[in-house]
Amino acid sequence: MYLAKEIEEEFNHLNIKDNKYLLAFSGGPDSVYLLLMLQEYFKDDLKKHIYLCYINYHDSPFVDQEEALVESYVKKYDLKYFKNDIYYHKEENKNFEEWARNYRYNLFANIVEEHNLAGVLTAHQKTDHAETYILQQKRNILPTHYGLKDISSFKNMKIFRPLLSISKKKLTDELINANQSFYDDITNLDVKKARTTIRQQLDEESIDKYCDEITDMNKALINTYELFKKNQHGISFNDYKKLSEDNKKRYCFYLIDINGKTDKREGLGKRMYDFLKKQTSGEMPLFDDLVLYRTTKYFFVAKDFKNISYSFTFDKPGIYENEYFEIDLTDFSKFNLKSLPVTIRNYTPGDIISTDLPTKDIKKALQKQSVPFYLIPIYPVFEVDGKIRCVPFYNDLKKKIIPLKLKFMKDYEK
Repeated sequence: MYLAKEIEEEFNHLNIKDNKYLLAFSGGPDSVYLLLMLQEYFKDDLKKHIYLCYINYHDSPFVDQEEALVESYVKKYDLKYFKNDIYYHKEENKNFEEWARNYRYNLFANIVEEHNLAGVLTAHQKTDHAETYILQQKRNILPTHYGLKDISSFKNMKIFRPLLSISKKKLTDELINANQSFYDDITNLDVKKARTTIRQQLDEESIDKYCDEITDMNKALINTYELFKKNQHGISFNDYKKLSEDNKKRYCFYLIDINGKTDKREGLGKRMYDFLKKQTSGEMPLFDDLVLYRTTKYFFVAKDFKNISYSFTFDKPGIYENEYFEIDLTDFSKFNLKSLPVTIRNYTPGDIISTDLPTKDIKKALQKQSVPFYLIPIYPVFEVDGKIRCVPFYNDLKKKIIPLKLKFMKDYEK
């Protein structure tokens, strides 16, 4: 067989030439075709670059024939060979496909790590690509990528899919025309009913149509996630409302994922989405001391401000910065201070200002100034000789009238 130009280009794109890989091999037409393309690509160096892994699931009466064909290719190309036998117990694992997928990828990851390989090569092809997309649509899945990626990962292992440019029918026809042996177990149809139903309705024209659609959808997703990245802590409701309902849900999942809690994304993401249907002040505890804060204009994720406490004393004029604020005390009179030292700390319940302001209760004064509810527990007060001498006006902070910048103020407030 000759090396198809589009496959060679994909091999080059994936930069596989200088590394060693594990090839997931079943003896079916897809994996046989990939092996033959790799042989044409590496020529006499094939066995230096490709290790082969076969798993016998003992899931049909014909596995002996399948295994014999696999081992004939191993012998033909003198490949390093990993074979595993595993038995499926329906009583323990109701979904064969999910069980088999988890088993094989964990096995692949162990082999790749043990032998210091660059990753695993799988024979997913263009038809699989289209089928995956259709299933995503049917199941109302909100993926971060439509269809299949040419490079993805499992645990610390890279997964390479170099055949996404060729359909199942085309590669099978090429194998038949070249008189190459492969084994396609007909009992697979029994455990892949959803995909089989879809595949029977696909022809080359519809596969191409779906693949074009996938490309367009993924381009749109890239733009969407770029927007999320620019707003990785929170967003205004004006911008949030411009998103489709699917992308609103995606944004909730994104806020969970970037905080390293992918395992909690399903139930928590829906709760966040429901919480954001309202535009009133409120907060929703998430995990690890993180809270989703919501106001009438915006929302964001941050640490629970009620658990934050700070206190800094400054006895000399100067410019100072810490994780909570930046302040220029060169001219401390701008804060109605007659002298230093001054201690700047966060508001605590019961604080009373000692100046002649009409409202002595600091919390009431902050609420009167429309300070967002979540900012009140961490709002700075200036204490001299044990008495609170200054509480900056909120509008002065927003308009930068005074040389104080709060690190925890959001862009929407400024």
